[in-house]
Amino acid sequence: LESGMRLHRQFLPIWQRINTRLNFSKVLAIGADRKVRSSIVITIYRKADMLLVQLSELAEFLERAAVEVIVVLNEVENAAVLVEEVTAFCQIHAISISLYSCSGNSGFSAGNNFGASVARGDVLVFMNPDVFPPLDNAEGALGFLLSDPGDGLHGAMLYYGDGLLMHSGMYVVQDLAFHTNGSTAKPLRVEHFGKGLTLDIDADKKAVSRAIAAIPKQICIPSAALWKIRKKQFAKLGGLSTDYIYAYYEDAAFGLDALEAGVPILIDTSARWIHMEGVGKSMPPHVRSFMWLNRSYFSMRYAGN
Repeated sequence: LESGMRLHRQFLPIWQRINTRLNFSKVLAIGADRKVRSSIVITIYRKADMLLVQLSELAEFLERAAVEVIVVLNEVENAAVLVEEVTAFCQIHAISISLYSCSGNSGFSAGNNFGASVARGDVLVFMNPDVFPPLDNAEGALGFLLSDPGDGLHGAMLYYGDGLLMHSGMYVVQDLAFHTNGSTAKPLRVEHFGKGLTLDIDADKKAVSRAIAAIPKQICIPSAALWKIRKKQFAKLGGLSTDYIYAYYEDAAFGLDALEAGVPILIDTSARWIHMEGVGKSMPPHVRSFMWLNRSYFSMRYAGN
């Protein structure tokens, strides 16, 4: 843990210098004159294979709702081809969508922060590129994209492709690690509530509500795979921290900061989405290394809270 903290302190200034040199260019804007209430921000790293599939699943909703889609491309392969494909898609489906290409890899936080900065909607919906509404019962899922979270931070229920529960929010626990020299450390770990439980996506809504109501207190914070917050509230909280290199732990940090600021947090049990985790993004070995550095920083930042 100590080594991770030292390495993070060494890498962070480099990461910050990289980010200050990056810029975002608008490469496509369709339906920009359309009035919107909500903005869906999707940040994609390298692989954009799932974007058109995702847009197809949401197309009917996006055509009739006052919603725009903002896609931030981080080092996406064949971005020019993607622009052509989305343009062709919009000739069939009248949606409001903008694509922005980053000159490098801004990471998850900076990418989403930029998307939020150019959003026209009062409500921001942050969505991973591998999240889809269920085929048979999408009403509650799509309603999540329109409802106003007020001053709160709202998350959704996420399920595996086979319909079993992935999780209903995240929480933080503390481990006890023993080093070979006899010293100890207490790294923090982010866990996902209900992960692996056999609660089907088609389960009775009352049963789900009773199960969650039985939890002594709300211990969960939403996953940024799909959450929503008012744009003003997001800005007030300072956006996602860019102290986390590339990605991971920034959404847990944002949730903890929101809790500390007294922001109401809610997991919407009526909003059930399929999360094809890992399908829409690549995971190079160096990113896994930075995950550990981010965990070390996260542990240092929130230890004792």
